[in-house]
Amino acid sequence: MFDLFFSIGGLYLLVLVGFTWKKYLSPDLNERHLSQLMLYFLAPGLVFWGFSAAPLNPGVLSTALFYTLICTLALICTYILSVVLKYGPRKKAILTMNNVLLNTGNLGIPIGLAFIGTASLPYTTATNMVAVIISYTLGVYFYSRGNFSLKDSLFNILKLPVLWLAAIAIMLNLNQVTLPENFLGFLEIWGHTSIGLQLIILGVFLAAHLGQINDKRLLSTSLSTKLFLLPVIALSVIQVFNLSGITAQVLLLQSLMPSAVNNLNLASLYKCRPEEVTPIVFWSSALGLAAIPIGLFWWA
Repeated sequence: MFDLFFSIGGLYLLVLVGFTWKKYLSPDLNERHLSQLMLYFLAPGLVFWGFSAAPLNPGVLSTALFYTLICTLALICTYILSVVLKYGPRKKAILTMNNVLLNTGNLGIPIGLAFIGTASLPYTTATNMVAVIISYTLGVYFYSRGNFSLKDSLFNILKLPVLWLAAIAIMLNLNQVTLPENFLGFLEIWGHTSIGLQLIILGVFLAAHLGQINDKRLLSTSLSTKLFLLPVIALSVIQVFNLSGITAQVLLLQSLMPSAVNNLNLASLYKCRPEEVTPIVFWSSALGLAAIPIGLFWWA
């Protein structure tokens, strides 16, 4: 437990670095430029590193498929809710994506190691692969629709290099192509740099937008949906398909994760109200620190 505390605490130190940088040292720092750096250059290396090394056996792949089902059901439910609430394209994107794109990597993987053990690593990695693919397809599409046409929103998906490198990495992985050790070492450095910058970016956005809560209903709806609906969907899938063991544990764990920081990058890049997304990501992360252990201990 103490290892988990120090691990997560170290992550939030990087958030504090970003907050201090923007708030006190560089108030004019443009967070959108950091999002561009992340999405176009650093994230592709992180994804290639993760996808080329992830073990892809039947048990792991089935867990990934069940997590895809959970995300699909969450997307359908939150989209229907956004229609009922008569939200426009931007608010629809914010409500749906903040309940589908979750922090399955930076938090999901280390928390899985702490609560479940090293056996969870292939499973949490696989569910994170699903989250990445959804992020750079549906995430890009939904966040684009607030300011782009249908055609341009679809084209935006193809413009980002992440999916192309992910496809190459998966093909290499499935064909058991071994990459040179020196190149893998370089990719690991690239990947860790990407993770660190992602957390610094969160701090920068918090310094810029945390106090700008313009739509309290959107914030409360997104947080309540995140805290209650997603775990219910995950538990329903686990019960319906009679899942058990590591698969069930990982599915519940990942459904408890807070909204991903990548929501901020996509909202900023496509100008989809990043000031509304920032408090959602922050408060879901803060509440998640309590909800995650409670949910896991209850399941245990």
